[in-house]
Amino acid sequence: MKKMIFIVIMMIFIIGCSKKVDLIGTWNSNGKSYTFNGDGTCTKVVNSTSYSCTYDEKDGVVNIYLTNDPTNVYESGQINPDLIIIGSDVYQKSE
Repeated sequence: MKKMIFIVIMMIFIIGCSKKVDLIGTWNSNGKSYTFNGDGTCTKVVNSTSYSCTYDEKDGVVNIYLTNDPTNVYESGQINPDLIIIGSDVYQKSE
């Protein structure tokens, strides 16, 4: 019983201390940008051309879809506390 209580306390501690990255906002990388909205929509801009998209985020990975088909991932990226890596592009959040 004590072991189970210890495990539960450790899980709560780990979950409570993990830093959740605020994905909402605009992220920039070398003439490209993504703007993520709180409703699951996003906009990608490349060389002044804008693309509508949707996204989901789970376990530090963002999946981006150019259509509303969640089985058709357009791009996928790794989320870090202050940057997103998508392919060879490193995006930093705008202030």
